[in-house]
Amino acid sequence: MLTFKSSGVCNALVLYFSVAMDNSGMWDYSSGMENPDSHWDMPVRYLPVELRVRKGSSLCVVARHNEHDV
Repeated sequence: MLTFKSSGVCNALVLYFSVAMDNSGMWDYSSGMENPDSHWDMPVRYLPVELRVRKGSSLCVVARHNEHDV
């Protein structure tokens, strides 16, 4: 569930992920902006329509993947 922090138009989603490799946190990984050495790209998925959104409104997003893509 995404909750919008401001009103405006939403026309795309940027996908980041985090992986917890063990309970220690030593081997955790994130593909987000806080990890500038990441070799993963930051995929953008454009929506088929522009959504006018209001601050505080929510959008339910379901992600699926195959062997190659989200």
